[in-house]
Amino acid sequence: MVKFIRITAPVLLILWMTLIFSLSAQTAEDSSDTSGNVIRFVVNIFVEDFEDLSEEEQLEYIEPFQFVVRKGAHFTAYFIMGILSFLSFAFYNVPSLKIRLVISLLVCVLYSVSDEIHQLYIDGRSGEIRDVFIDSCGSMLAIFLLFLCFYMRKNRDTKKSYKGDSMRKKELLNLNEELFNRCESALKELEEIRAENERLKKEILNLKSEPQKTVAVENLEKVATPIEKLEEKILNTAVSEDTKYGAEIIGKIVVCAAKYCNRLTASHENTDVKELVNLILGRTEIAKAEILNITKSEKDIEDKKELISAQLTECEDYFSSIMGQLEE
Repeated sequence: MVKFIRITAPVLLILWMTLIFSLSAQTAEDSSDTSGNVIRFVVNIFVEDFEDLSEEEQLEYIEPFQFVVRKGAHFTAYFIMGILSFLSFAFYNVPSLKIRLVISLLVCVLYSVSDEIHQLYIDGRSGEIRDVFIDSCGSMLAIFLLFLCFYMRKNRDTKKSYKGDSMRKKELLNLNEELFNRCESALKELEEIRAENERLKKEILNLKSEPQKTVAVENLEKVATPIEKLEEKILNTAVSEDTKYGAEIIGKIVVCAAKYCNRLTASHENTDVKELVNLILGRTEIAKAEILNITKSEKDIEDKKELISAQLTECEDYFSSIMGQLEE
């Protein structure tokens, strides 16, 4: 939808400016006829037998409305132009939103000035500062109303997202603590397994260095059984692959969150920086909790890895959208 507006709004703006130019190119007589026809159409709706009146009597009805209709047309035309101008610049991330608002208003004001200058060269027409003021007021009102709608919607979405994260904060902290305790325990077990492995290697080297002895067949099973049990113990106590992968992705998410938080706190212009930082931290906690639940599930290892990787992608997209709000 945003991409569609970015393309269509400038095109419609140019077409609308062309229409205004063509109306300004009319002579005074043609312009009066145009506004007169509009008044005739409206008056004919509310005044019975208007068409049956003489030309002079019809003019008595029309003349009092000429000024209002013409100036109202100026205001309406540039009100619409203000909408199109705002939409042409509003959906970009740079420059800041305030500068884009000023640019959209300047487009309307400068075009109004050029339009009045253009009318100086048309028979019977004149350029008036009053018309520039009316045009500018119409554009300014349109831009202000659209900006107000954008600002209210942005604040509503931000507060709603922040409120949802705050409600789950205690639960997320508990899940986060559980995940890190599990990772710490797994790392300790891994160190024990490595130490045991080194000890076994030394025993094997010692056995190889000793003279070979004949071992009775009946004693072979007694020798093999403890080794098999030890091998089984090592396999059962090893850290699972999904747990190690989950811990690795959590580390990447934390680093990514820290990077974006640093970029946010480096700005001193936006008053919502603290709130946006809380949003990033809250989303990070959610991702950690989701990864913990995935590692506990009964899914295949490949499915688990795919779901865990998706959490990193979603966090990066969310963090980027937060930075987009700051730039606006």
